[in-house]
Amino acid sequence: MFKNLVYANGWIAIGAAMQCMLTLMHGQQYDAYLWPAFALVLIATWWSYSMHRVLTITTSAKKDLPVRLQWSRRRRKILLAALGIAIVPMLFLIRFLDHISWTICLITCIPVLLYRLPIGKWGGLRALPYLKLPLIAVVWALVTVALPVVSGWTVMTRENMYIMFAERSLFIFALTLPFDVRDAKDDSAEGLKTWVHTVGKVAAIRISLFSLLLHTGLVAGHTFFQGFYSQAQLLAYSGSNLMTAFFIVRSARVESDFFHLSVLDGMLVAQPLWLWLFEFLG
Repeated sequence: MFKNLVYANGWIAIGAAMQCMLTLMHGQQYDAYLWPAFALVLIATWWSYSMHRVLTITTSAKKDLPVRLQWSRRRRKILLAALGIAIVPMLFLIRFLDHISWTICLITCIPVLLYRLPIGKWGGLRALPYLKLPLIAVVWALVTVALPVVSGWTVMTRENMYIMFAERSLFIFALTLPFDVRDAKDDSAEGLKTWVHTVGKVAAIRISLFSLLLHTGLVAGHTFFQGFYSQAQLLAYSGSNLMTAFFIVRSARVESDFFHLSVLDGMLVAQPLWLWLFEFLG
């Protein structure tokens, strides 16, 4: 059951909704009637990742595909039907958002749609050298930080939003880089120039860990200089990052699709749980 949830992109969609909730936890106040917002983030994240998965299995002529793609290829018709059906609830949920929210949604939709979409010989935005990871990090920060704040789901100053945007981008960057390590052979076969091909797998893991360290440093500064986080929340973020660092190091020795999709993507879910645990204990 859980394996199907992971391979079907449901787990990472839950992670996106949890990261939105994490942003709301730090705002001064938030609207309790936010189920349409979370439902939209959940469904839109699932739709985006599943759309890219379908494009991959449709354009790939390889027979020896990774497990996640084999799983999707066997269920291609089901995925196509689900992608079509999911458009209906997304259009319904957009009605609950204001015009500012629509603008942010449009800004994020453009790179999402162009990320892998093949146009002639161009393989999408991901084919541009070294752009893939920063693009993913910024889009995730837009959806999970900028969208909740600018849309009025929660209240915080622009300065705090910008710092949190940088924090979230660093965290997502750190989580995403190990996936490039896993996919190094496939990316090389497609002619993609990634960070891993330039610096090597060991250095890529170190960059990922350094990104986590920068994230912790920003959170600490946000705690002691702006007073945005409590010391308990700083400890929660530090503990979450230590756990994430352990699994990032572990990922370098594990090529399993399921490990990356369940454990590393699971850090998106675990991070808010660390915050809730420390607030409960505090």
